[in-house]
Amino acid sequence: MGFFIAPIHSVRQSFLSSVANASKGLYYAIRTQRNLKIQFVIAILAIITGLWLKITRLEWAAIWLCIGLVIGLEIMNSAIETLLNKLHPGHDPEIGKAKDLAAAAVWIASIASLFTGLYIFLPRLMYR
Repeated sequence: MGFFIAPIHSVRQSFLSSVANASKGLYYAIRTQRNLKIQFVIAILAIITGLWLKITRLEWAAIWLCIGLVIGLEIMNSAIETLLNKLHPGHDPEIGKAKDLAAAAVWIASIASLFTGLYIFLPRLMYR
């Protein structure tokens, strides 16, 4: 049995399809998820604050990682909830636990991001 090497054209097409599907998912999430909208507003405020305070490249890296982590986990949480609601529309305590666990992941990332933001921004604001 030999190895199959996909032509560059099909790899590019597959990549573009993946990007298009991910973009549809992001657009859907922004349109329908209230918490995601709030997190985007907070992310924009963090970016504006970082620009205003002229934070370092390393601090920018921490801010971007926090933004990506929280938004990524929120989208994953929404995907899990959507799937579980479809698979089991009624109330089930075990399904509720799974949803709570996914929400807890977002909450922990949000709290860690809050402390990261305070660590970066607070000293600059206090001594400005």
